[in-house]
Amino acid sequence: MEEVTEKTQAITDCTKCVSHSIINDADPDDWFLDDDVAVVCQLTINDKKDLNSRHPADRSDFKSIIVGERPYKVKTVNAPKWCPKNK
Repeated sequence: MEEVTEKTQAITDCTKCVSHSIINDADPDDWFLDDDVAVVCQLTINDKKDLNSRHPADRSDFKSIIVGERPYKVKTVNAPKWCPKNK
């Protein structure tokens, strides 16, 4: 009997992936950008984590896909080349 395997589709939009998260990434030097956000991948550890940074995305446990973005612009986010689901 043939084994049934689940078909996988390449991720092209991170906002459609269940492994993304949108976090606060307020600009510490600009009050107008205090609602900026970052999109991070919860499957990839942030290997450049900097706890001394003033930018929240730099201190995140997870790798950033985009940072310092206006909230209304994260409706779609192109998957990066390093996406773990596309390997």
